[in-house]
Amino acid sequence: MKKILIFILLFSLAFSRTCIVYISGIGCPHCAKVDPFIFNNFEKLNLTVIEYEIYKDKENVIVATNYWQKYNIPYYGVPFIFFDEKNYIVGDEPILKNLEEYSKKFENNECLLLNGKKKFDEIDFNSLPGKPKIFYNNRILVKGNSYLSNEIIKEALNENISIFIEKYKDIIRENNEKCVEYSFGKKCFSGSILINDWQLFFDTQEKKEEKVKEEKNYLLIIVLAIILSILIYLKKKIKKK
Repeated sequence: MKKILIFILLFSLAFSRTCIVYISGIGCPHCAKVDPFIFNNFEKLNLTVIEYEIYKDKENVIVATNYWQKYNIPYYGVPFIFFDEKNYIVGDEPILKNLEEYSKKFENNECLLLNGKKKFDEIDFNSLPGKPKIFYNNRILVKGNSYLSNEIIKEALNENISIFIEKYKDIIRENNEKCVEYSFGKKCFSGSILINDWQLFFDTQEKKEEKVKEEKNYLLIIVLAIILSILIYLKKKIKKK
């Protein structure tokens, strides 16, 4: 049992992510410095992002205000990042300087919601207030007005995109918009679909990237297993002495 627990710990450390709530505004000059960094590097930093843009989407203004008030933030503005109820960064320079460090510090944290903290895979995405964007697995999902089951949402963010589109072709249609706007710029993808009225942005090269990623993951598992075997062997050898 102890060996299994050690292996699970090593495995979880290898595939850890950090969940952040990112509050931004299109047209904000400070966000214009942070937005492209997060949009283009969230996967490299192993970030799961729940973004609320508040300058164009007025629904999100209420959500952001509720976050700041509920968690007793003494001063706030955009860009703003929550890691948990007590740890946050506000302002372009502090975020750019500290985001990578904080993303490692808060690995495997739970996502901070208005009704408490939850693991990302346990979130009821339909109940998220406002119009958030979800950044995950090199994809961006924009919440729509219609109900979409959590099962479909999770598959949209994790499944091989070709398999996903074939499976749910009855509720999927092509989205002509291939770019997600941010402050004074945009992040463009090679593919985009509408799942009812939820928008999913992705790159069509994902299939090849997923295969490479899977191969790296398997290799990492093998390496961890070898390390664990060596540690067990050395421990037995020391006991014999």
